[in-house]
Amino acid sequence: MQKLRKIASIFLVFALVFGMVPTITGGTEVVKAEELPEELPDTIGPGNCGENITWTLTKDTGVEWDLQQGKPYRLTLTGTGDMPDFFQMMIFPGIRTER
Repeated sequence: MQKLRKIASIFLVFALVFGMVPTITGGTEVVKAEELPEELPDTIGPGNCGENITWTLTKDTGVEWDLQQGKPYRLTLTGTGDMPDFFQMMIFPGIRTER
């Protein structure tokens, strides 16, 4: 019984350590609204988020979703199939890199 407890505890230690690997190695970079440029283009994208899914971010559509003070944008996803988990991958890389 003692041997089984030792083996189980060693297994749990390894599970905890390897479970922390994604948090230790980092994740998706978060961009604060203050770091965005003053003027974003009318259309950002298109980009892909999955094998058959395309996203486009369009400016001034009347949608109440703001990326920056008072400038609404609409997110349009087209296509079919599975989409990666948002928390595992940033689906809008253009917001960070296109200036």
